[in-house]
Amino acid sequence: MEGLFNTVTTLQPHTLLYWDIAAWHMAWNASAAAMQDRKQQSEVLRERARRQYINLGRDFLERGIRNNPDRYQLYERLGILLRDKVQDHGAAADAFAKAASFPDAPLYIHRFAAYEAAKSPGREREAYERLLSLYREGEKQRMPTLLTLLSDLEEKLHIPQDQRIHDVVQGTPKKPSPNAP
Repeated sequence: MEGLFNTVTTLQPHTLLYWDIAAWHMAWNASAAAMQDRKQQSEVLRERARRQYINLGRDFLERGIRNNPDRYQLYERLGILLRDKVQDHGAAADAFAKAASFPDAPLYIHRFAAYEAAKSPGREREAYERLLSLYREGEKQRMPTLLTLLSDLEEKLHIPQDQRIHDVVQGTPKKPSPNAP
């Protein structure tokens, strides 16, 4: 399957769909199949094969990005792979941030960049600033995850009560304080 996807992406390097499908089949489908391969008795070898397929998926996305650096979609897919398959939240935040830098990128990608930064040790202040900026854009950005992460970071960063934007009580955001920035 890898060979076929290499052929297709070589013949059509500017068709995002081929890079995306190749990455999906490698990182999600083939990696899952590797873990379920009962012909391979060693769990260690199954795990190694799973990681190799995930790396192949990542490689397809990175090569696709090199061939299409002016489009947000493959950066977004790379962020998803890094978040879901590699659990590298810092790298995922960077990939989502790059995707978000394109003018046609959907709003949710901006939130994903901030969400992943919030999960990256040492990037709490950056994440807080991103989340705060998104919060200030208005209701369209105020998703439950954004509100929860913002509240968590306010606690972690010891933001004074009078400077906090909101509190989340039982999943429902309170109105911002009139003194909030």
